Amino acid sequence: MFRSFFKIPFLMLALTALVALPAAPGADFSGVPGGDGPRSPEQAGRTNCRLSGYGEDVIVYTAHQSWLSRIYILDMNGAVIKYFEYSFYYFADLEVVDNEVYVAEAFAPRVYKVDLQTGDLDLIIDDWSLYYFYDLAFDGTHFYLTEWSLNRYDINGNWQGSTSFDDVFGGAWDGSFYWTLTDEAEIKCWDITLWPNLFEITTNNFAPPSADCRGLWFDGEYFWTAESVDGALGKIYRFDHNGFVIEQWTEPAFAGWSACVIKDDSLHVDNGDGTFISVGDWHATTHADAHDSDLLYTGPGSGGRKAAWRVDSIVAPGESYDLFVWKFDHGWSSVMATDARYKVYHKNGISDSIPVDLSTPGDEWIFLGNFQFDNSSPQGVLLTNWADGFVIADAIRLVPTGTE
Repeated sequence: MFRSFFKIPFLMLALTALVALPAAPGADFSGVPGGDGPRSPEQAGRTNCRLSGYGEDVIVYTAHQSWLSRIYILDMNGAVIKYFEYSFYYFADLEVVDNEVYVAEAFAPRVYKVDLQTGDLDLIIDDWSLYYFYDLAFDGTHFYLTEWSLNRYDINGNWQGSTSFDDVFGGAWDGSFYWTLTDEAEIKCWDITLWPNLFEITTNNFAPPSADCRGLWFDGEYFWTAESVDGALGKIYRFDHNGFVIEQWTEPAFAGWSACVIKDDSLHVDNGDGTFISVGDWHATTHADAHDSDLLYTGPGSGGRKAAWRVDSIVAPGESYDLFVWKFDHGWSSVMATDARYKVYHKNGISDSIPVDLSTPGDEWIFLGNFQFDNSSPQGVLLTNWADGFVIADAIRLVPTGTE
């Protein structure tokens, strides 16, 4: 919907300047105002790591039923985005390393890295001298897994020794201590700095949110676990070091085991943000699949109606980004443009027109290319109605890929 910032005189002057610019494909990006806009909390000193791939933070949840396992991808409200199904697997505890998910296998002593887009499994640990793994933790250098004894492996899956230990249902590392969820519904704290000697810090021990909890993960502030309840849906819990529940979600299906979160530190500019502006006869509406649920649309024409997403005030100068535009499923496909044209104004110049077919079904981020941006000039993405059908101005996304 149109926002109140359109009434600000400074922005109205910018609108006037932008209207006067030539139509696509030779449009100029100058005159589009800046603004605060969305800014990643990790923007300063951001590391280059894999993202969730879903354009948002997601919860990853393992569950099983009989001889069948599932790995669910949930949004942060607990709604199912998708899931992957695996016959003759029994996935248990989860861990996150460099923003990638690892899962322990209870039918076999294995650990897999999970591709959250395809569900493919990359075998990391395969130790047939043992029988099973229920728990999984990573201290920044080593994995820890128990099977009657506590076993340590490096990041490549090479065994680094073991020590006597109890059977547990979950493990986590909080940056200082190793924590385990026992089969007696207790979360225990351990000092492992003198490996293979372990020392229990009993004063830190506490009870999980319920006796049915399985799996343990630490997000940097709080623990996560999931209930395993036969014949009913349990809960996914986020809780503090005293067992106090901060948030909870109802599990989507099956008997749960573990839950974790994969962060997405990509940048977004939506049609409702301060660094977006439109010129001409655009119409506001809402749709459940639109980014942030609202959008602008306009009919085909000669390019006089413009929409611009400015990014120079939100990017990390010198960093390169994969650039995407959001296309979503709706009932208007037959009248949508097959050649919506986007131009990217970046650090090194202006791209050619990049055509995008908006008439296809499905929700997806459409890749426009990889570009470098900085704050030396107005930069971003420009869309006009120079097209063979209706065009939608909704959102763009920038995923950091590296530095110069």
